[in-house]
Amino acid sequence: MKLIELEVPVPIDPGATMPEIFADEHNLKVTFYLLYSNKRGVLNFSSVLQFTFGYPNEEAISGHRYAKLGLMPFDFVEVENSEVIENIINSNKVHPYHKDTYFDGYRHFVFPFHDTTLEVVAKSYEFE
Repeated sequence: MKLIELEVPVPIDPGATMPEIFADEHNLKVTFYLLYSNKRGVLNFSSVLQFTFGYPNEEAISGHRYAKLGLMPFDFVEVENSEVIENIINSNKVHPYHKDTYFDGYRHFVFPFHDTTLEVVAKSYEFE
């Protein structure tokens, strides 16, 4: 596995990010405060397969399973050769019509904020 740092084209407020998430079966929207502003940035994920949102916070990020790969707070990264996607594929093999190719194009993203960490398996993302 390897972490690939992705560009965050907006200035995030590291002191009070206060992310909010909005999700349906296929899409995820996360908003967060921008630096020196009351405005919120928006990050949209499409074709979402799975997401987690919660611990660890910034102070405990060194305990995250990707810390040994260099994960730091406020780094938006993609996990190359993700074990999470591999586990999803393996779990789905009990399905009578399973094909590994069904999961082609899915990517694993991690975004540690101040008090929470977001992990998303989706096909794409876009900042607004």
